[in-house]
Amino acid sequence: LAPFRNNLVAFSQYYDLCFVASQDRILVHSPISLELRLLPPRSIIGLASSNSGLAGYIDPRQPHSINQLAVADLGLEELVIAVTDDGDVVAYTTRSIRNEIHDRGLAYNTPCFRSTVRPYFLRNVGNSAWGIAVHQEARMIAVSSNSHKIHVFALALGHFSSDSSDEDSDRQETASSGLQPSCDGTEWEHSWDAPMPSDRSRNQELILVSHETNIPNLAFYNPYDRRIQDVFLASTDIHGSTYVWNVWKHIPLLQLMPSRGRIWGWGLLCIDPVFAQQAETTSELFGTEQDIDLKPPSVDITHALSHVPGYEDVHFSTRERRKNHAASDDLMDESTTDDDEDIGNDVDDLDDGDDAETGSSNDDSPGDEEDSPAIRGPSFNESKASAAANRKPRASAKASEPLKHFMFCVIHTTRRDVRLLQFLHKKPPVDTMVNWLPKEIICEYILDQHLHPYDRYLRNLQRLNMVHQVPELSLVIVGDQMGRVALLTITRRKAENGVDKLDDFGFRVEAFLPFGSQEDAGHRPKKNLLGVAVGPVQGHERQREDLFDAATGARLKRRRVTQIISVFYCKPRAKMSGGDDVIIGRSESLKRSNLVAILWDIHDRTASNTLALRQFVKTPMASDQKEIVIIGGGIIGCTSAYFLTRHPTYDPSKHKITLLEASKIAGGASGKAGGLLALWAYPSNIVPLSYRLHAQLAKEHDGQSRWGYRRIHCGQLAAKGRPSEKKETLKGKPSNGESVSLNKRDGKALGKVTAAGLPKDLNWFAPESVRSYYEMGDPDTTAQVHPYQFTTVMAELAAQKGVNVILGSVTSIDTTNGSGVKSVTYEDKATKTSHTIPATDVIVSAGPWTQRVYPPAPIFGMRAHSVTITPSKPISAYAIFTEISLPPDFGNKDTFLKSKRAHQKTVTPEIYARPNNEAYACGEGDHLVPLPKTTEDVETDLARCQDIIDYVSSVSDELRDGEVTVRQACYLPNVEAVSGGPLIGPTGVKGLLLAAGHTCWGIQNGPGTGKLISEFVFDGKAKSASIGSLDPRKVL
Repeated sequence: LAPFRNNLVAFSQYYDLCFVASQDRILVHSPISLELRLLPPRSIIGLASSNSGLAGYIDPRQPHSINQLAVADLGLEELVIAVTDDGDVVAYTTRSIRNEIHDRGLAYNTPCFRSTVRPYFLRNVGNSAWGIAVHQEARMIAVSSNSHKIHVFALALGHFSSDSSDEDSDRQETASSGLQPSCDGTEWEHSWDAPMPSDRSRNQELILVSHETNIPNLAFYNPYDRRIQDVFLASTDIHGSTYVWNVWKHIPLLQLMPSRGRIWGWGLLCIDPVFAQQAETTSELFGTEQDIDLKPPSVDITHALSHVPGYEDVHFSTRERRKNHAASDDLMDESTTDDDEDIGNDVDDLDDGDDAETGSSNDDSPGDEEDSPAIRGPSFNESKASAAANRKPRASAKASEPLKHFMFCVIHTTRRDVRLLQFLHKKPPVDTMVNWLPKEIICEYILDQHLHPYDRYLRNLQRLNMVHQVPELSLVIVGDQMGRVALLTITRRKAENGVDKLDDFGFRVEAFLPFGSQEDAGHRPKKNLLGVAVGPVQGHERQREDLFDAATGARLKRRRVTQIISVFYCKPRAKMSGGDDVIIGRSESLKRSNLVAILWDIHDRTASNTLALRQFVKTPMASDQKEIVIIGGGIIGCTSAYFLTRHPTYDPSKHKITLLEASKIAGGASGKAGGLLALWAYPSNIVPLSYRLHAQLAKEHDGQSRWGYRRIHCGQLAAKGRPSEKKETLKGKPSNGESVSLNKRDGKALGKVTAAGLPKDLNWFAPESVRSYYEMGDPDTTAQVHPYQFTTVMAELAAQKGVNVILGSVTSIDTTNGSGVKSVTYEDKATKTSHTIPATDVIVSAGPWTQRVYPPAPIFGMRAHSVTITPSKPISAYAIFTEISLPPDFGNKDTFLKSKRAHQKTVTPEIYARPNNEAYACGEGDHLVPLPKTTEDVETDLARCQDIIDYVSSVSDELRDGEVTVRQACYLPNVEAVSGGPLIGPTGVKGLLLAAGHTCWGIQNGPGTGKLISEFVFDGKAKSASIGSLDPRKVL
């Protein structure tokens, strides 16, 4: 297979055929069912060539390799079209291919044959052909190339002629609308400026020139209303310039340029708004939680991605770039910029080497940049008077008055972003023009995904170059060579008082493919995506009568069952006799093929206009009666209890929930942690959900007063500690064991600390100690709660809804012949008596004690110390990560050793200012003391607490002169696995769920975990976030 091309797979819409491009061949597969693999190809088409001596642009060794494969209707004939690296454009009729297979009468298990079908169309456009567009009504094929030109082939209309018999009488064309084959010596007339001919009796090649660099994709506007007589074509180049052409006028009516920089245009679709789904509100229009203001010229809906199942949020470092709608998506992060800027011919096939000149003509003035959308308006003059008034309608057009104005939209994709642009066509008395409505809908980083370091090379392939549409379903499919696909619904605002709003169009993201379950099962290989195809499910192929009404000629809007297939390239390990093997949705098939296909089908839209996607992995149905037992009264157990009682399915008469806690609610880390909340925490797949839930809970239950919820600043401060002054005597055992980092710091932030002044309100650090300050988060991304107060309130709110809280230590979880949970046995804390309660669902959320309850869990505890101080004067709302360099002779004499305790040269205590003039400070962890029986038995090392006090006192007079109110210790739960934690979800034992291993981010991720657990119990799967990477079954 030829890597680094455009789309290399396509479906026939009329026959049970799937086409896959393999170098200079087309493999013709005939799928037999949705859930079975595609057998070896039925036939192999050796691609015809216009000249055997042509040179290749990307790979000189394979000059005739296919760059893109497409299937489209040209009049009443369906063609499979291939464009190649040496500039050839080759088309075959799917009818002739199907007839050849049918005539041979081959069984599915016989070897394939080499096809002898003749090409229907064969032309050459010069240097490396890439983009393909077909206008069904106008009978035109447009092809873009690396010669920076667009070749439009207007086929002559006449009597139909073919090389093979046809069983489909409805596909025979009349004399007025038939097509002459164009590869049998037919002459072509070349034209740079000729007007539309009156009779279309000759083949004509139109050449459009305005792009200054390579053109990866283009698209015709195929309107639903057949009265629209003008032929419009949209094209985009790798510098981001987008043109809208009136083809017969040979000039672009509109040029849209990037506001700044280089956005690398890759994909285009022209959308007819008549197929858009109607929406009552802007939240339905864009899939957001709240309505959006449509007044700005650029509407950013990127934030709506976090609500789409399967979305994995991008790194926090991109947040600043998301704030500016006008910013170019060519601003790459440091880890990928160099590779993407100079990939070379092996990867960036379309780069013409003119990088030095890129964007030189696209600079915006500083005054225009802030208010302008990401692309700007017309830079070409409107076309002059022409002979359009004397032209006859196309033979296929409905004989009626042409429309004076209509609207169409363009989906434009770049490397990372999707934009929807809206155009209004008007027909004044003299000429035709297109006006760009000043409205842009943008969704940035739509298919970004965290990658393992070994898979980072896929970043070099990041390009949204595979785009399809299914008008009947209002569906747009966008694929990325990194391996994922997004499904979009085109939407429009419902008319008010019978009047349409011309600019109220948009789109919403419905789903991401592969599904999380398919990712977890390994169905998606970690290889580049070769192609995405869209077509009818077997047995639901399109019929010709589905397109037009026989009486009126109007186009019909019938829905059909649609399937989507993604084809990946894998290293071949075996060869089939007929060529490459294509497999559908079977992970074991990767061992014996070099193509892997994953298939989905879309039956229709539900009553709420959401896509009805079929998954191969079925989710269990929730039973009516449930006995739910939660083990652990920390933040995870209490939020799980809370969200179980808030689930729409929860019914106290059918569902009994018991919360078991060995000592007291929030007796461990959940009551002694810092309570920092941050969007930049980890893991990224649950952090956005949990952070949002924290804000919702605070709003609903008055979190500001009940548990100290507030938005704060967060920063990293480097300082030089001052010699300590002894204030009091310690009582406790000495300890000089090795310290262990809590790993709460942002490694990138550590490397970026630069000399900077403190914010004006951060005035509680000694000026002579401060060396530098770096802001890690602001009130938009950082907040805090008081952990003990928050956890206990969650338990109280759950109890008010029927949760039974019992203090008792679990001694066993009973199962029925190993097939599922049956009951839980515990020892009551007060009476020391044993009790057994029935259970259908058990959630183990015992933090570091999880392994004591469920031994297979790879959870261990790490001790951490902390103190609270009442400062000598109020301090501002900051969470500070410090890096303090201690003087050589730092510290007071230890009471027990009668000498100064040893200290590291650099220490890193964390300091959180809390409401009511309290400061919380914590140090690093240790493994000196084994995990005790309960939270009440945790041993506090007072010497370590004093170290924390001395460290923070060395940089802050307010803390040094303040009063120490609490010295404490707790154990943090960590996952003993390479993948880290937490672990959330089923364990493999029916009814037994695990929710543990949250490390130092348990308070931050508690609400998100609780909500996901409620979904596992009542829905059988996680719905609010994609957490396949946190599946306990991967490490148990």
